[in-house]
Amino acid sequence: MLIGSCLSQWNPNTLENKQAIVHLFEWKWTDITKECERFLGPYGFGGVQISPPNEHRVVLDPFRPWWERYQPVSYKLDSRSGSDAELRDMVRRCNNVGVRIYADAVINHMAQGSGIGTSGSRFGNNNFPNVPYSSWDFNTHSGKCNTVDGEIFDYTNIFEVRNCNLRGLPDLDTEKEYVRLKIAEYLNKLIDIGVAGFRVDACKHMWPVDLGAIFGMLNDLNTDFFPSGSRPFIFQEVIDQGGEPIKASEYTPYGRVTEFKYGLHLGERLKLGRYEMKHLKNFGEAWGMLRDDFALVFVDNHDNQRGHGGGGNIITHENPREYKMATTFMLAYPYGLTRLMSSFKFHHDTDKGPPLDDTGNSDSVTTNPDGTCGGDWVCEHRWRQIRNMVGFRNTANGQGLSNWWDNGHNQIAFGCGNKAFYVLNADTHPLSEWLYTGLQGGEYCNIILGDFNSTSGSCSGPTINVDNNGFAHFNVDVGDDPMAAIHIDARCWARTVIFVHKEAISGQDLFIRGGANHHARGIPISHNIGGSNEKFNSWKSGDDFLDWNGAEIDQGSYRGSFAEGTPLVWTTNDPKKAFNVQSDGYGYTPLNEWGEHYWMVDFAMNCDETEDGWFDLKAYIQNGDGWESDLSQGSCRGSAGGTKPYSSLNHSARCGLVNVFEFGSDTCIINHF
Repeated sequence: MLIGSCLSQWNPNTLENKQAIVHLFEWKWTDITKECERFLGPYGFGGVQISPPNEHRVVLDPFRPWWERYQPVSYKLDSRSGSDAELRDMVRRCNNVGVRIYADAVINHMAQGSGIGTSGSRFGNNNFPNVPYSSWDFNTHSGKCNTVDGEIFDYTNIFEVRNCNLRGLPDLDTEKEYVRLKIAEYLNKLIDIGVAGFRVDACKHMWPVDLGAIFGMLNDLNTDFFPSGSRPFIFQEVIDQGGEPIKASEYTPYGRVTEFKYGLHLGERLKLGRYEMKHLKNFGEAWGMLRDDFALVFVDNHDNQRGHGGGGNIITHENPREYKMATTFMLAYPYGLTRLMSSFKFHHDTDKGPPLDDTGNSDSVTTNPDGTCGGDWVCEHRWRQIRNMVGFRNTANGQGLSNWWDNGHNQIAFGCGNKAFYVLNADTHPLSEWLYTGLQGGEYCNIILGDFNSTSGSCSGPTINVDNNGFAHFNVDVGDDPMAAIHIDARCWARTVIFVHKEAISGQDLFIRGGANHHARGIPISHNIGGSNEKFNSWKSGDDFLDWNGAEIDQGSYRGSFAEGTPLVWTTNDPKKAFNVQSDGYGYTPLNEWGEHYWMVDFAMNCDETEDGWFDLKAYIQNGDGWESDLSQGSCRGSAGGTKPYSSLNHSARCGLVNVFEFGSDTCIINHF
């Protein structure tokens, strides 16, 4: 009964099944709110792991270290990150933009010693009156810990590990019904606010059956944000690197588990160079790691980047080249649910807390013009190579590993079904290879080196051409970014040109309307012609689709004259004319091989929205003949030519080519550029 009710606790409850979450370590709630709305939502992040939201101990020596967040004083929602009201506002607004919130839940223990909490609550001698807990609620007083001073000394003794104090932190008796109820009451308060689940701290120090009992007391998620009956996502911190009797697999019946071996194996290869990357072809369960749907994977976390909790060979932001390699590999390789780290600098002081204001609370996160973070905020999740791979991960979701290639050493490449392809050069010499990607032919943005603009279908960096057989040539050097990545949702739109021959008179202009067929939705376009043609520039403004509906709602007008669809410009093949298309927006263009009065439009088009590369159009003369009559187009001449694969009464053109038509005529020419 219990296990059955918890099966859905492996599900991160992300909107549209997004596959990457980020730990915004020690961020303020107000900053997380802004980050959800301005960055995480637009870039496709599924959720945020937040620092423990409950009242915690105030530590002044050392001054306000990061670990004070992991010493609970009460379950009031008042922490260094902000107030109860700010937390509620953050959860609501992040959910509203499709970004889920996972609270770090510290339920194994309470604060050490005596003192005061961030909400003013006092504690001491294992008494926490604002929960309330008394000394009777801890294992050292229940007789379950048999060490002399109640501390853990022997990690091979599971009773000691689970019943005694972790580094002096009083260990809660989670077998006790009252303790379970108080913990569940706290977690349910967060669920009712709208959190999607929990990262549960120090699970190795709690008995799995106790955790199962607590999780079984949790409410379903808030139906303001989640479907009815949704269960909270649980991912449990269990440090299992082998060699100890407590295994991560003991906790998988109750939710996902953090797979610490993942980052260690990557560190051995990319940081230490002990082993070769070619062996990663079956990375995951075959390596002794958890089953795919049980594992939460990461390159580093807030503990092991400081050498704690399984540190050592871990790659961190202090090794940026290797960190980008490891993280992009993780986001490309189809195993586990991925968690990214967003850090602050600690300059070898492993106790150091986040950048602080005068009151000891976290400073606001600042951003630079290039989108990276300022000050001591590292924000690895904002690095271009990492943020763009989040989209890769979402696109590739559900696809198996495909088309593996390696050079026998440290150059590897692989696909995710027929949706995405990734190349990593961890060797000492450049990679230059023709590789089979399995992707549809076309021009793709290399999202490691550039950003794909989904509005214009363009890439700010280099592109990679996949031929019609699915092969592409990759050149990947050994510099700062020795990776390449392409996916179908970053396929560049194809330059497409339409010519319509019609001799018009002064005051007349030509437009076209069209689509995949006469009844289909519009095809996204982005105009290439501009120059100084004021009339054309006005009419093309807001013209983002080739469709049959005429002017779009926000399409521009010129001196009271409204567009009738997608505008064309007058052209000639005579280079002696005073005006040319490139600078003036009309006149001579070398693409015109035929004569005067060939009206032209040049745009980038999303070929994925066409029918096997074909689309229909008709021309309209404003202040003149109006619409063309119905047509019966057959095969087209030209270097590309072709016959449309369907019947229609319109001109039919091909995406990515130069298409030439006569107004009112069935004739057509289709050429390569």
